[in-house]
Amino acid sequence: MNGGLMRIVSKRVLKSFLPLVVVGALAMTVACQDGADADHRQSRKAAENAYELLIKGKYEAYVDQIYYADSLTDSYRQQLIDRMKEFMQKEAEARGGIVSATATYDTLFSSNNSAFPLQAHVFLELTFGDGSHHEVGVPMVKVDGKWKMQ
Repeated sequence: MNGGLMRIVSKRVLKSFLPLVVVGALAMTVACQDGADADHRQSRKAAENAYELLIKGKYEAYVDQIYYADSLTDSYRQQLIDRMKEFMQKEAEARGGIVSATATYDTLFSSNNSAFPLQAHVFLELTFGDGSHHEVGVPMVKVDGKWKMQ
């Protein structure tokens, strides 16, 4: 084949495959975005659920939402539970207690840590009994397909 004919054939091939390449790239982008959207929703929901346990006084269940909870010694686990009770009592006295926790936004990021390749930082708006609000950041990690507090 001469050079001119090769350029014509190459342009025709490119024109016929270009739409397929564009559609394929868009499909991959949408698929990746759907996965990221699910991780955003799941990390936010997990953080909200953990704080709901705290609000309801289910301190043991709250501590279970920490990713390393199963490796805590009984003594340290009890210290965490006691600390949560104290915290909630002080908040009840100072501001009427935490009455709700709502995720306002989050950031997802990949990590070089092979144990936690996907992490999030979820921001919760806490509403207190006296009507005041406070924002807290909750670091989260995805462990075995589930989001846990870090």
